[in-house]
Amino acid sequence: MELRPEPDCRHCVRPKQLDDAQLDNMLQQLLRQHDWTEAPVEMAHARLRHCTACEKNDPRGTCLVCGCLLSIRTRILEQQCPHPLGARW
Repeated sequence: MELRPEPDCRHCVRPKQLDDAQLDNMLQQLLRQHDWTEAPVEMAHARLRHCTACEKNDPRGTCLVCGCLLSIRTRILEQQCPHPLGARW
């Protein structure tokens, strides 16, 4: 698969669709690399609900502030919302 930056993306190059296994693999790699902890499921779901309702949410599941994948960032306990007007979670 040829990877090209997506329009309006913050310079990332990734496949347009990642399946759950790929996302989980990315999360597990980040957790190991940074010695981070996975957030409890209910916390991750609550965070994702805030992101989904946010005006800085790209419909493809990317934060327009920092460029992260919301389904990953919300599952990392040590992360917080990067909204410029203040963290939403």
